[in-house]
Amino acid sequence: MCMPKVRSKAVFAALSISLMGLGHAADAAVVLLSEFRDTFASASVNTSIGSESASSSRNSSGDFSDFDDSVAVGVSLGAASASASAQQTSQISTTSISASGMATANAEITPFDPSFFTVASASANTGLSVSFELTTPQLFDLSGALSSDPGTFSFGQAGVSLNSQDGSFSLSLSTPFFGAQTTPFDLSGTLFPNIYTLTANANIGANAFSEEAVSGTTDFSFALHFSAVPIPAAFWLFGTGLIGLAGFAKTRKIA
Repeated sequence: MCMPKVRSKAVFAALSISLMGLGHAADAAVVLLSEFRDTFASASVNTSIGSESASSSRNSSGDFSDFDDSVAVGVSLGAASASASAQQTSQISTTSISASGMATANAEITPFDPSFFTVASASANTGLSVSFELTTPQLFDLSGALSSDPGTFSFGQAGVSLNSQDGSFSLSLSTPFFGAQTTPFDLSGTLFPNIYTLTANANIGANAFSEEAVSGTTDFSFALHFSAVPIPAAFWLFGTGLIGLAGFAKTRKIA
């Protein structure tokens, strides 16, 4: 007489355990492996009467905590001066990775005396690299913009890429090394179980060799979002049926 109750309890318990397992699998769908984020800036002037230089850099702690840092340097000697700066703000989690970064460089010589050798140089860079593993298929959405605006005698590039370890997936976007350009992007698709590396970078360099002011800027901003691939309703019905059969077989053995 009590068989239906036992069977019902067995099916309910099996279904609960199964759903708990699926929940843990979903939590571990994106596994963060390693990260490196940095900002760097340097500036120098060289003249016939001497030289000056300076540099500064900051790195992330490697523990996936929020990163918000900047560096700036500047030097001058006689008619020459140079300065550079870099900044980055980024956040990393198992559901999204977002960041923005900018690099600027300026070099100037004024006035210029042709009887003296004078060069002013500056460079800056900010970038990030994040490796993660997907244990289940994930939908992704990657959107943002890249921008570069180097002037005469300056050069730089901004880029973002996402690549799988085995080479089955490769995505890369960048601005020209020379010339101004803004590149917006909004990409989406499915990433299958694999190890992936996401990188982003903005770098710029400026050089002055005569009476001139040279400057340039590059920057990037992006957001990468993950979401579980929806499981078809038929799969749920099939899985529930199997759980019910397993519970029924167990109660029959107990009886």
